[in-house]
Amino acid sequence: MVCLPVLLAASDAAAVLLYPGQRLFVGAGPASLAATDLNGDMVLDLVTANSNSDDVSVLLGNGDGTFQPETAFATGAGPGSVAVVDVDGDTFPDVVTANQFSDGVSVLLGNGDGTFQSIDCFVPPLPDLPESECSVGAYPISVSVVDVDGDTFPDIVTANFSSDDVSVLLGNGDGTFQAPVCSTPPEPTDPEECPFGTGMLPSSVAVLDVDGDDVPDILTANQLSDDVGLLPGVGDGTFRVPLAFDGRARPVSVVVEDLNNDMILDVATANSEGLGGAGVSILLGNGDGTFQDEFSTQARQRPVSVAAGLINGDANQDLVTANFGNDEVNLLRGRGNGRFRLPISFAVGDGPVSVAVADLDGDTNQDVVTANQLGSDVSVLLGNGDNTFQSPLAFDVGLSPQSVAVADLDGDTFLDLVTANQSSNDLSVLLGNGDGTFQAPVCSTPPEATDPAECPFATGDTPVSVTVADFDGDTFLDLATANRGSDDVSVLLGNGDGTFQAAMSFAVGLLPRSVAAGDVDGDTANDLVVANFRGDDVSVLVGNGDGTFRDANFYSVGPGPQAVAVADLDDDGALDVVTANADANQVADLLNLRDASAPVPSGAPVPLLSPLGLALLALLLAATGAGVARRTRGPRAARQLDARRSGSHRAAGAQPGRASLQPRPRSAEKLR
Repeated sequence: MVCLPVLLAASDAAAVLLYPGQRLFVGAGPASLAATDLNGDMVLDLVTANSNSDDVSVLLGNGDGTFQPETAFATGAGPGSVAVVDVDGDTFPDVVTANQFSDGVSVLLGNGDGTFQSIDCFVPPLPDLPESECSVGAYPISVSVVDVDGDTFPDIVTANFSSDDVSVLLGNGDGTFQAPVCSTPPEPTDPEECPFGTGMLPSSVAVLDVDGDDVPDILTANQLSDDVGLLPGVGDGTFRVPLAFDGRARPVSVVVEDLNNDMILDVATANSEGLGGAGVSILLGNGDGTFQDEFSTQARQRPVSVAAGLINGDANQDLVTANFGNDEVNLLRGRGNGRFRLPISFAVGDGPVSVAVADLDGDTNQDVVTANQLGSDVSVLLGNGDNTFQSPLAFDVGLSPQSVAVADLDGDTFLDLVTANQSSNDLSVLLGNGDGTFQAPVCSTPPEATDPAECPFATGDTPVSVTVADFDGDTFLDLATANRGSDDVSVLLGNGDGTFQAAMSFAVGLLPRSVAAGDVDGDTANDLVVANFRGDDVSVLVGNGDGTFRDANFYSVGPGPQAVAVADLDDDGALDVVTANADANQVADLLNLRDASAPVPSGAPVPLLSPLGLALLALLLAATGAGVARRTRGPRAARQLDARRSGSHRAAGAQPGRASLQPRPRSAEKLR
């Protein structure tokens, strides 16, 4: 028995439950969650894929943050990913699951009232297969439902973890599907034999137009080969041989800027590890969303954050890194061709983990500010405009700051600072005096503060990244944090005077590490984009324009995204995204996601974007250095072994019942 906690409107560091103790019981081993209106009452409902009980749970919403008891509908064995899309054209949402243990896909057609029915999956039917399940590759772990052949009917794409491929099932428009366009034969050697192979152990799949030809492409996050695979679409439901995009040794921060003066945006990452030592990687852009071969430049002692700026006034972009290993920042002076001179070091506070560049004292010279994790302060280095800085100034903030942003938060034209403090679960706002000095934090959370009015800058648990933008359209700047401990973002609406209202909480993916803000979907309202380290994906929360956000959609980017930056990389007027994926030693380049409000299953992500915050500063967060453990046991063997140990999986040879798909409410006694 499993329950889902419901957290609404967190307003302090402990995350207040609006409905204390509310738990939503679902099936065994929920592995994926989607939220949408399933019964047409304009209220969000929930559906979970339950990998141990071989079903989905549907929880109809009451519109007040509570939900009715779950109703279960049978699927194939081991559903691990769920998508909700209208696949039969009747305007009612339908449910599609990827079933890991039966190597199939279940399609449940919605009746429009929150109940579902099964149909024969394949038309024409295939011999020796369950009628209610579509056969795909081995151990399908992620599913996406998108029209890939241009006939307006939704199609199914699965990432098959054990067969290192994707399966494409073209839809007939009535909820049935054709047999997979390509099923990989054993050990194929000819790419033409099956063009849908991927990298090793594809764990997530996304479908979108990556190369701007108006044809959907397939992206996979490949766990064992540590890369992102791109299968360019032909437009008829077939795909060309995959391409892979690699990066450098544990990139943990990323910035986007024109580094070689060709009017095309480039990418730089701070790499905290590497065979030849840590450093900075440079990827020069081609102007179409692709990049030239990466090359590295030196930086000392574990750089964990990077920012760009015109430090010496010569019109060539320079880079500044925060180096956690020796309490310094490095200045890498740009040559104007994408190359950089040897670094110059400047001392800052204890344990710098985030760096930003801006003119803090109004003298037209760019200055540097770092958030110092071990010193619980910020260091300000005022620039002299000649590659040198004055001695650092220190200003206290909350406990263990992880991220720093710069913006005019009180409307006095002077730049202010805000830090996300992971150990005190709050934000520190330091109002600028216009001369490079700052006032004491507007609000410092007292020990065990419980009254939001006592400190309106409390956030969710363990905030590790902060971004600044106007989320409610009142021209006052607001704040948003990615909260690693509570798997959500906190949004604090600004009053225009440097103070902020109590935080609102919005759920995102697993272990969020970086957040950015920008108009992702082109509706003029700012949206939020979050890099989820443990989810290997990015969450997009589409803004409503009033400071609130819709439920997150998820987009796969590759293992261990540590930082995210957004800019128009291919000069088409739409924002693109770059993530630094620490676990995969790579950079993911994902282009042009306009329909960010389209329903996409949790756990079956895609790539996308967010803008680089406000003004000149490229803020991207620093890493903790700990990688996510990767399983070494074969996925099916490990899963069945775990099930046998827990007693949660059916006896060998038992078959799931599929004759009837009537709702079957679970009893409370059984759940207990």
